[in-house]
Amino acid sequence: MSPPQWLRWARELAAIGRTGFFYATDERFHPNTYDADRYRAVEGIAAEILAAGSDTDPVTIRDVLASDHGHITPKIDVRGVVFDSESRMLLVQEKSDQMRWTLPGGLG
Repeated sequence: MSPPQWLRWARELAAIGRTGFFYATDERFHPNTYDADRYRAVEGIAAEILAAGSDTDPVTIRDVLASDHGHITPKIDVRGVVFDSESRMLLVQEKSDQMRWTLPGGLG
């Protein structure tokens, strides 16, 4: 079952707001305060829509949305299983996860 239309719209608005805010505030892309304020407002509208459809307040939702930095893209993690001729499995230590052992792979 696909999510309701209002939720898809809210997610899209949140992504537009977050991505726009990133480009409007990053020094490499000639920061623009006016654009940053407008994109933050778009993200705020998305937070209000999400709050209206849940039991969470808009401030909490805004904090969650703001925790995703940079250009918003799908987060796809791909992992692979690799065995050697002795049936041993290759594992790697994940720097971003306190050096825990995991299958090789990562975000694509």
